[in-house]
Amino acid sequence: MMIRIKTILALTLFFLAAIGITAQTTGAMAVLVYADDETAVQVTDAAGAPLTVSLGMDIPAGSVITTGATSAELQLNPNSSIIKLTDNTTLSVDSLQSNATGTAAAGSNDFSVKKGKIRAIIARIAGRSDSYTFYSRDTVCGIRGTDFVLDSADMLAVADGAVDFTKNATSETLRVTTGMMANGAAEIFALAELTADARNSLYGNMQFVQLNPLDVPGHEPPPAVEEEPPVEEEKEAEAQEPEGADTPVVAEEPAGEPEKDLTREDRAPGDDPLMMILGGVLAMEVGSFSVDGVTYSKLLFQPTFSIGKLEASLYLPFIYNQNLFDPGDWYKPEGNNEWSFGTDQDNQADMVADIFGDLFLKIRYLKYGRQRDPFYFNFGNYSRVNLGHGILMNNYENNSEFPAIRKVGLNMGFYGSRAALELVGEDLSRPTRQVVGGRFAFSLLGPLAMGISGAADLDPVRDLSPDTDQTTIDKDPLLLNFAIDLELPLVERPVLALVFYADGASLIPSVNGEFQTDFLYDSSKEGVDAFKNYGASAGAMGHVFSLDYRIEYQYADGIFRHGFYNSTYDKMRGERVKEILAYLDSPTDPDPRQGVYGNAGLSLANILYLSGGYSWQWNADGMDLDNDYLQLQLSLEPDVIPVVGIYGSIGYSRTGLARSVSRGSVPLIDDKTTFMGEVVYPVSDYLDIAAVLTSALVRDDEGNIIYDGSGKAEATYAVTLDVRLSY
Repeated sequence: MMIRIKTILALTLFFLAAIGITAQTTGAMAVLVYADDETAVQVTDAAGAPLTVSLGMDIPAGSVITTGATSAELQLNPNSSIIKLTDNTTLSVDSLQSNATGTAAAGSNDFSVKKGKIRAIIARIAGRSDSYTFYSRDTVCGIRGTDFVLDSADMLAVADGAVDFTKNATSETLRVTTGMMANGAAEIFALAELTADARNSLYGNMQFVQLNPLDVPGHEPPPAVEEEPPVEEEKEAEAQEPEGADTPVVAEEPAGEPEKDLTREDRAPGDDPLMMILGGVLAMEVGSFSVDGVTYSKLLFQPTFSIGKLEASLYLPFIYNQNLFDPGDWYKPEGNNEWSFGTDQDNQADMVADIFGDLFLKIRYLKYGRQRDPFYFNFGNYSRVNLGHGILMNNYENNSEFPAIRKVGLNMGFYGSRAALELVGEDLSRPTRQVVGGRFAFSLLGPLAMGISGAADLDPVRDLSPDTDQTTIDKDPLLLNFAIDLELPLVERPVLALVFYADGASLIPSVNGEFQTDFLYDSSKEGVDAFKNYGASAGAMGHVFSLDYRIEYQYADGIFRHGFYNSTYDKMRGERVKEILAYLDSPTDPDPRQGVYGNAGLSLANILYLSGGYSWQWNADGMDLDNDYLQLQLSLEPDVIPVVGIYGSIGYSRTGLARSVSRGSVPLIDDKTTFMGEVVYPVSDYLDIAAVLTSALVRDDEGNIIYDGSGKAEATYAVTLDVRLSY
């Protein structure tokens, strides 16, 4: 059985590689006509191999052209459409119509603006059916004969013609016509006039040098924008007394209602200068917080800032039992006084660590971009983080017990044209007591990429109590996971993506500083049969418009677990490490398990987000009741329900659901469950009332998890009632 599975996986990898070689298409060529400095231009073909750059070179479908400190100009022959690339721009020539000279050309001309800005002037030729589509980060432009500018940040301006401009996140489409513009990254997706200033800003460095827009068939240059004379100068001229006049000329007031001098009481909050400064920045919560039967009062400030893609929010809590002014009465997550800043430590090293840890805990999040952007990071709280395709880390979250337990994690990545790097950290406020992970991926052959991943729990016994688990703690274990994967994207478009992948992974534990290779390799056996406790998977993932999907086959030998670090791991880490150490003390090899995992997520613009996933496992005896995994998420946006306007979210994930069902009881909260529910009632534009219920584990004063007599972690819940004020 094992050899058969390995044969299937080997054939799968070979199939993916074969597709990577043969899936490229041939067709018409674009031509590099001009560059300020051709040595600063780079072109790679569909296989990712660099091409020798020279003026007049053909650029086939599948190529990527990148300009450094230079601009460049392309021409699509024979229809004479032209494209201008500014400096530091990356344009992917995704596809070209295979019959560029006929009247019924097949396919379409597709381009992706990965970085920078381009201007395109598309030919209009009677009797032809040319089709052009341009993609930016989160938008799609459908074009037929026009002069437009598009940048990678989703800004579109049309000087002549029309563009069907679609925002992927909401599936909204605007018809952007001559003299109009739109921003696909703005919260409000709407048309705006292309003013003279806006045109100068967007078109200022987009003039063609070698190619002539007048040579593009069907193109007429847009009318020049006449600048209006300054209003103030006109008024001054009108108000001046003409020479020799007896009566001064008085400038007339413009027609319309005279301006009203508003007092502070007359102004709406948004009109108040102070409120305009504070608007969207300050937020305050007053309420109660209950955990494990103890109720605390809460005064919380969460200043929030946003500059472009950069978002930041602080978390300044004052949570107390009886007396706000007695620090000894304040709530201490995991036994830590987060307002001590080292003053409660005995030595200098602990003092420095506590200062930085307490400072980090004042950050709710610091975000830039999103996953798959050229660069992104999330510093603070996060949820549903995957490493690669999820064989090591799937839907991991460091906020599963928030606000009872707070952590400051890191999730960041770099994505280039030929390599990518992802990094994950659970809690930087405790650098030696956290889960860490990383993945490096690189182009292997054309679109086929390989990834190497690693993850580790540096202190998996951190939550065990010395009273009951001192023997386990004394072994000072460390868990090291590693994986290798292949990825083949067949289609990656804003409206459609299909990516095939195959992964293999295993784990090596460390006990008292020595890695236990016997966990992975049995030296008493020979060949492939000597390997044990490993896993493999193969599947496909992607999206169709706003629907994300993923389906995969899973194989697990021994006690290997797919998605080892998932949303319930932080609560089950003690059980996991004791399971591994028990195996090392008395190795028993259960039958291999197989499984199917699938998930899907649907985002409906400004209405709701719904996602769910399930891993179904079985072995030779039937369904494996203890290793299945369920994840559900539902978010309802504000202003959807009329009149009352209630909104909120629910998140639920569970390991071993099948076992609970077989026993006839599925508890809402236990040691295998992560739950978070929030309901918000907006009383006014500046006042919300919220109720929050989250799962948590019972802990002692030092932050250690309390276990019952059977070794099961005791679960509880945290209830928060808030009055949220915003300005």
